[in-house]
Amino acid sequence: MTKSNAEEFSKNNFNALQDFFQAARNSREAHRMEDRILALEMMTCAIAASLEGKSRENFLTIMNSHSHVNNPMKNSAFKAVADLNVLSANFISEFNKLKNE
Repeated sequence: MTKSNAEEFSKNNFNALQDFFQAARNSREAHRMEDRILALEMMTCAIAASLEGKSRENFLTIMNSHSHVNNPMKNSAFKAVADLNVLSANFISEFNKLKNE
């Protein structure tokens, strides 16, 4: 989607997008923070597992480069990113095993 297409889409669907984002805000208030984080982790892993080809290569390069540049052992936020990277890789492996059974 080009920038002009995105702008046109946003303009044409302004009310629907506003409703969607309000529903997202309301959902955020309906769940505990820990539950929201778990949901985001699962969604991240599912998105990573669905990537193929160049998109998968790009995802892995980006995630792995973060750990090469930012030492996960020196910062708890960097460690969390590295852990999610490993979790998503494990999710992909488990997903592929289930698909092949």
